[in-house]
Amino acid sequence: MVNLFEPRTPEDYIREISELMAPVTVTINDTIELANCILLYGTENNKELLIRTKPGIYPVTGEVHITCAYSKALCIFKSSIIGSKEIDPEYAYLQINFPEEMAREERRKFFRVRPSKTNPIRIQFALVDKRVVTVEAMDISSGGTACILPGNLVKFKIGNSFPVVITFPMFGEVQTWVTVQRMARLLNMVRVGMVFSIMPEQAHFLIMSYVTMREQEIIQKPINKKPMVFINKAKICIIEKAHHQDEYRFLEDIFNVVKTSFSNAVSALMMAHKAELIILSGSSPYVLQSLEDIKKHRGLRDIPLIVLTEKEKATAFMRKHAVIVDTPYNERFLIQTSEDLVEQYRLSRNITVKLLKTTSGKGKKILIIDRFHNFSKNNIKALTDYGFEVSVNSTEDTILTKTEQIHPDIILVDEEMENTNPVSLCRSINMNKAINAIPRIIITSSRKTFNKFYSQGFFAGFVTKPVDLEQLISKVFEVLPLKTDHSVI
Repeated sequence: MVNLFEPRTPEDYIREISELMAPVTVTINDTIELANCILLYGTENNKELLIRTKPGIYPVTGEVHITCAYSKALCIFKSSIIGSKEIDPEYAYLQINFPEEMAREERRKFFRVRPSKTNPIRIQFALVDKRVVTVEAMDISSGGTACILPGNLVKFKIGNSFPVVITFPMFGEVQTWVTVQRMARLLNMVRVGMVFSIMPEQAHFLIMSYVTMREQEIIQKPINKKPMVFINKAKICIIEKAHHQDEYRFLEDIFNVVKTSFSNAVSALMMAHKAELIILSGSSPYVLQSLEDIKKHRGLRDIPLIVLTEKEKATAFMRKHAVIVDTPYNERFLIQTSEDLVEQYRLSRNITVKLLKTTSGKGKKILIIDRFHNFSKNNIKALTDYGFEVSVNSTEDTILTKTEQIHPDIILVDEEMENTNPVSLCRSINMNKAINAIPRIIITSSRKTFNKFYSQGFFAGFVTKPVDLEQLISKVFEVLPLKTDHSVI
């Protein structure tokens, strides 16, 4: 729930955000999104508020929407660009008006929940090499989600944005746009944290509904202070120099434990079949050799490893792709580490990777109305790569006929027309019951020209010129009707 701030003024919050250099997300004219910006607030002469962002060409006028995860809330305010400044070549600086009010969205809204193991949430997205990845979500909130990926599938960096399809048990699927916020590597797996950067209102409502329902399930669940027990017990293989009969009994309460010696390690692992964690106990050369043998073996090298060794002897294992646990160890710590590794390994195993199918006619249809061929071939190719079937019409007198024939899912209209204009065209479409429900996006150099008609429902959105690929794709996915098939992603 959004609560307009209390005793403190917008200036108080902005001053602190500026002093802490907390990153903010800036959306310009509802189209251009800039992540990891910094607010700079100066009061030496007159009050001056600047947005520091990466170098580039940005509008010198327009509306901005700014959000910042600050203190125990998300601070939100709107302003307008009044100019730009050249301070140093490393960044671009946009000057904005000081806001009259600010909203604070309580963090409670971003309660993060874990999906149940029997009803997982699945996230689907496309890699740049035209493969589609489907992975289970580790957790989710109304603000973002996280998943585990093998290192070889992490083809993006922090700050990268892309569209995803999220499938919920019972609730169905939603399409949204995410931005990679953080990445943490553990062995050969990477935990990827993503925030929802562009999201249709209906998708936000569905995610909030799921989080609320799941939160209530968790709250009502009886508190169990005993270590977590997997419904399907994971198999752990412990490799040690001498058998210690009772040393690992506490693990046997939770896992299916198999023990073996270093001399028989690889063959025992193969016979153990489907081990999900390997624990090596000791500091001898046998441990190093076993690590090398396991990592060379195609069927074993992806299984997570824990090495139990004395602290002063741990250095030798640091670069061997294993988690080091110092001995003597705390039982609870070893249990928790083992549970985390098994969970991440299982999530990484429940991943499907398929080639992106872009066969003509199988994806959603886009009609581009472009009288003067302003729309670039690169942007058309990008839409095709995402699975859309793209048609271009440059003949104005056949627009309605062609629209009826193709019946696209989205219409992109370039503002430059010869015998008519986008508003008149949309009036004609609105009068045609066969096609009046198709969302329209205007490609324009200034959305202010069409703001009045946008508020009246003539258009579903805008993409500003020069057309940025990320901006284009995000807007298309934002207005795309919810009933989609997975070939679109």
